[in-house]
Amino acid sequence: MAYLEFFEGGKPARIEVQDTFLIGRDKDCDFVIASDAVSRHHTRIRRREEGAFLEDLDSLNGTFLNGRRMESAVRLHTGDKVTICNRVFRFVEEDDTDTAAMGVDLGSIKDVDDQEVDILGTLSVKAEPVPQELLQPEKALLALLDLLHCLSRNLDEKDLLPHLLDSLFRFFPQADHGVVLLMDTATGTLKPGAVRHRNGPAHCPLRLSRTILDRAVRNREAILSRDAATDAAFSASLSLVRLPIRALMCAPLVDQKNVILGVVQLHTETSGDAFTPRDLEVFGSIIHAAAVAVENANLHREMVEQDRLQRDLAHAQSVQKAFLPQSLPSVPGYDFHTHYEAAYTVGGDYYSFIDLGKNRLGIGVGDVSGKGVSAALLMAKLSSEVRAALTSTGDPGAALRVVNTALLDADIPMHFITLVLLVLDTRHHTLAIANAGHLAPLLRLPDGTVEAAASDIINLPLNIQPSTSDLYPTAVMDLEPGTTVLAYSDGITEAFSPDGRQLGQAPVDRILADSNGEPEAVTGALLEEIRVFAAGTPMRDDTTIVCFQHGDAGIGSAMDEPA
Repeated sequence: MAYLEFFEGGKPARIEVQDTFLIGRDKDCDFVIASDAVSRHHTRIRRREEGAFLEDLDSLNGTFLNGRRMESAVRLHTGDKVTICNRVFRFVEEDDTDTAAMGVDLGSIKDVDDQEVDILGTLSVKAEPVPQELLQPEKALLALLDLLHCLSRNLDEKDLLPHLLDSLFRFFPQADHGVVLLMDTATGTLKPGAVRHRNGPAHCPLRLSRTILDRAVRNREAILSRDAATDAAFSASLSLVRLPIRALMCAPLVDQKNVILGVVQLHTETSGDAFTPRDLEVFGSIIHAAAVAVENANLHREMVEQDRLQRDLAHAQSVQKAFLPQSLPSVPGYDFHTHYEAAYTVGGDYYSFIDLGKNRLGIGVGDVSGKGVSAALLMAKLSSEVRAALTSTGDPGAALRVVNTALLDADIPMHFITLVLLVLDTRHHTLAIANAGHLAPLLRLPDGTVEAAASDIINLPLNIQPSTSDLYPTAVMDLEPGTTVLAYSDGITEAFSPDGRQLGQAPVDRILADSNGEPEAVTGALLEEIRVFAAGTPMRDDTTIVCFQHGDAGIGSAMDEPA
């Protein structure tokens, strides 16, 4: 059986993972996370004969496995941590009985000789403290108070682990060496976390027994052993040589979900009777408290990382908004209104107003494929490329060809861009249009008729095919007084209702036809239609509206220059 374990309302919980297990904010998911930061279908787990595999479903904010953002499907192991926005899950397969299945790789710790270890006693540490009546009261109390004090001050493993070894050396003066090995969740191996030598520098030689580590991890038990004089080759980060260990205590750090966080070992070189069964009881109790501390430190680190991610996304959002127009064009005889809303923290939609001089205004509306930060970064590049291209060429079609070449030369894979460029001549009241795969702008004529503008010249999106002289032709049309132009992104037509239906094109055409063409009224009516239709269903895509009308008042422009 496979499970995802998590905290709900401050209490531990778990949910069984079926053959196909879907996580997202949509109500049809097996586990629903009601957050706008979570994609509708965010992550999927599929169970196969060889194991369970985690797959990110092109989500906006990504899925993180053991702290690393996923790029492709990855097999899960017990103890793996799956992070989706601010939710953390731990994957568990209860059928796992060996250390490899538990995500613990002890293969790098090898006994060199055949000497048998003498196990004097064991003590279960499966997520439960040692009963207090079994402890030496004065030692247990002092050790636990010391460790609790450490808990209140340290939420960083760099401080916590050395303090743990200091505490252990304080209460076990017979110990000569101590080491804390931590689980590296990214690789599933045990790595040194802290080392202490009573009479030598921190880099002094250390040796470990794979036999004892393996048993401690496998059985979730603290072990008291003597004459464990075996050699071990461990990690390149520690020099391990032959030392005459006479007695040792070893215990795994086990969290509240019975998952291995690491292992702690104390050993002495003096006497095989240096540690007693009573010492083992105190040691086990201290290690239980230490496991809580390490688990809290891990959770704190994850919270800090998530907080940093959210701050980075918030900053990215403010930077992205700076690329969008900060005010509407001031053009006598024309009225403008816009709306922009990202479905998530950052978006891939784009719109712009570019003063081309000589009574001409460039207008762009686009949509970058994909979601998340990569789409937002590409939108920022698009903004600068469009401004440069349209300013230099003055022609929408020529500008699209220049931008397309720039994107292809940048070798940006896995993304395409739909973009419509307009050039409004406010002196002659004409509109030039070129379209790279975007929804055709709508025209509302003075008699209320609605038609798609230059729908016959819609061409391929950008970043797909090299530019040629006939790619992205430009169409020019006259604008009668009273004509309204509506350019928008597919987040409008692809708004979803609670039962999964899309809004579609017909309501957009109807709203425009039934209006008087006034841009603010048209925009407000469209947004209200979406609100009622969606009935609280979160947006799946960004929504962008650019609407303007050629009114009857005035000729010319605030941008007027001598003809």
